[in-house]
Amino acid sequence: SPSAPLNLTNSLVREQQPPFDVWVTWSVPEENGGSTVLHYQLECKIASSSWIDATVLKTNNTYMLISNNEKAYIYEVRVTARNKFGFGAASKVVTAAFAGIL
Repeated sequence: SPSAPLNLTNSLVREQQPPFDVWVTWSVPEENGGSTVLHYQLECKIASSSWIDATVLKTNNTYMLISNNEKAYIYEVRVTARNKFGFGAASKVVTAAFAGIL
C-alpha cells in the first residue's frame, strides 16, 4: 500500500466572514506501494473527538476545500492514499481553525 501523503497544509479562505472555509493541500506519497494511487481519503474531525467520528471525503486531487458546517471551529485533518492494494498510512495531522484563531 502507499506511504503517507506528504506536506499536508491548510489555509483560510478570507474572502468571507468567519467561520472561514479552509483549503487543504498535500503532496503525493513518496512510495505508491507498487500501484498507482486511485484516490485520497481526507478525514476531518472536531479536535476533541475520535477519528471514528470523522467526516470522510474522497478526491482524486491533492487539494480540497472544506466548509465549516458544524458549531465547532477547530478541526483536525489527515489524508490517506489508496491504490489497488488498499489504503496506506495516514499523513501527519494538521489543525484547521475555521475562525482563524488557534
